[in-house]
Amino acid sequence: MFLFRLINSINLIWKLITDKRVPFFIRMALPLALIYTISPVDFLPDLIPFAGRIDDIVAIAIGLMVLLRLAPKKIVNEHKKDQADVIDGKFREDDNKKSDKQKDSK
Repeated sequence: MFLFRLINSINLIWKLITDKRVPFFIRMALPLALIYTISPVDFLPDLIPFAGRIDDIVAIAIGLMVLLRLAPKKIVNEHKKDQADVIDGKFREDDNKKSDKQKDSK
């Protein structure tokens, strides 16, 4: 279940970044955060054992929040609706037989 939700979230983020209806500065928030993360220039140097990674994590979190919170709700809901058409589960033959028996008995 976690993996399915993670894949859906990544898919939603990708669709928002590539959707031309989302304003450019919002679409660039996450890529800029990723560029900051891999760049050698940091607010807190990576040589500091724990604190050096905090600014990278915060930058990515802010990039994600900007993308997901400031993107137009109509577009976000449209892309979420596209994902809702896929149902996570397994088809069982028994379920189909039970519904056929119920129809026959009526």
